Amino acid sequence: MKRLITIFNFKQKGFTLVEILVVMIIIGILSGMLVLVVEAGQDKAKATRIVMNLKSAKTAATFAYSKYNIWPSEGDVSSLDSFFDRSLSATGAYDIKVVNSGDKTTHYVGYKNDSELTKGVTNKLEIMREKADVPLRTSTGGIYTAGDKYPYMKLN
Repeated sequence: MKRLITIFNFKQKGFTLVEILVVMIIIGILSGMLVLVVEAGQDKAKATRIVMNLKSAKTAATFAYSKYNIWPSEGDVSSLDSFFDRSLSATGAYDIKVVNSGDKTTHYVGYKNDSELTKGVTNKLEIMREKADVPLRTSTGGIYTAGDKYPYMKLN
C-alpha cells in the first residue's frame, strides 16, 4: 500500500511544459475551425445581401417600367434611385445591361463590386442559384457560375 501512495504523489504543484503545450495546440485547432466557420457565414451573408439587393433593384426597375412604360437604358442605374430610400447609382456597384438578340431586347440588372465578390461569395451565389432557384445570370444571359465575374438578374 505504501508503494501505491508513493506512485501517486499529489503534492506536485503546477503543470508540466508538455501539458501546457497540448492545451495550447488544442486551443489553436479549435480557434482555426471557428475562423473557417465564421468566414463561411460571412460569405453566405454577403451573397444573400447581394441577391436581395438585386431583387430590390429588379422590383424598382419594374416600378419604373410601370410608371414610364420604358425599361432603364444600359448603364442608367440612376433612373431607379427614385424608387429606393438610398441611391443605387452613388455606390457604383450596380449596372444595367441591355442584350439584343434578333427581334428581342432583354434588360439585366447586375452587381459589380469587386471588393465583395470574393471567391467564397461567388461560390455561395452559385450554390444559391442551384439549390434555392435564385435566377442569377451573366451579363449576356447565360447561367451564372462561380467562375463568372458579376451576377445579374433578368428584368424582362
